[in-house]
Amino acid sequence: MVLSSQAPRPGMDRLYRVSGTRRRGRRPWFALLILLVLAVGLIYAITAFTGAGTPDAAEGDEITAENTPAQPENNTPTITFNGNTPATQPDNTPPAVDNQPDDPVIDNVVTHDPPPAVINDDDNAWSRVDPQQHPAVAQAANLIQNGDLVEARRLLSSTLYADDVPPKLLADALRGQLADVNATLVFSDQVLPGDEVAERYRIQPGDYLSRVGPKFNIPYQFIQDINGVDPNRIRAGQYLKVLRGPLHARVLRNQYMMDVFAKDPQGKPVHIIAFPVGLGENNSTPDGMWLVEPGRKVANPDWRNPRTGQYYQRDDPDNPIGEYWIALEGTDAATAGQRGYGIHGTIDPDSIGAQASMGCVRLRDEDIKLLYFMLSSGDSTVQIRP
Repeated sequence: MVLSSQAPRPGMDRLYRVSGTRRRGRRPWFALLILLVLAVGLIYAITAFTGAGTPDAAEGDEITAENTPAQPENNTPTITFNGNTPATQPDNTPPAVDNQPDDPVIDNVVTHDPPPAVINDDDNAWSRVDPQQHPAVAQAANLIQNGDLVEARRLLSSTLYADDVPPKLLADALRGQLADVNATLVFSDQVLPGDEVAERYRIQPGDYLSRVGPKFNIPYQFIQDINGVDPNRIRAGQYLKVLRGPLHARVLRNQYMMDVFAKDPQGKPVHIIAFPVGLGENNSTPDGMWLVEPGRKVANPDWRNPRTGQYYQRDDPDNPIGEYWIALEGTDAATAGQRGYGIHGTIDPDSIGAQASMGCVRLRDEDIKLLYFMLSSGDSTVQIRP
């Protein structure tokens, strides 16, 4: 039996059918709307992925001196030499902008600090030299006091490098005063008037230090050191101090000293720096003339002991020859054909000033590091004398 409440009401069936029809009619439109939203989102994602609308500079990019072309230098400042204006002013015309390739960065490059004024054990040698017996000593002291460092160095150098080698006390006094003078003349960015071995070089568009060095026959790392510059950040129009190479060395065995010098236009020695050295046991370091062998300067060398056969790899802290090796090639009758000799560091600083090597010349670690970037392969000579 059908209750009255369950009996269909007039129009109810039509109402349900109409209502059902409307619900089924809205579903396709709703699905279409969802598809449209998804399509728009997909198009936006594809556009972003392919780079459309990328900003001018990507996040995280940094403009540095390594990837920025050299900029013209406007209003180049006047270069002064120890307070004096040079006869010729630098050209203020800005150079053309030019891309500069990066120099390789060499580890262990010496820092921009002058060498110590005292380069030997005799701190008071100068005060113990009798100026009456050595007039050049008193004359050089007056020149230094009057600020004429170039002439003082010329006089001191001529005395130190005389054919008759001065005795050790006098030689040490000369080296000490030359070290003080060269703290300005060599190991600074100053160039004084009349200096015969130093000049200012203006960086040209396209220059970088590893090309500047060969122009003056000197390792570019030494130019980097005396100017205190980053080789990757030099600019066209910038001025750098350079020395005219090559530099040479003289070893006096009886004094256990090495003197490094340049040559003036007349070929006379101009002192640069001196180092104490260790030599071969039983006077085994051969006298004579040597050349820095081309292609045989090695940083962080390996080494095999020719007596025991023991092999030391690179980076071995026990390597007896230290961190640098400069091979020597004999060039005169006394040294021709002799091989295996060289200049190197040491892990035994007490051997400096003594006969302890197998015939080579050894230097302290800090000294060989400096010398390594001063001598030029194939051009620098080394004279070993009694």
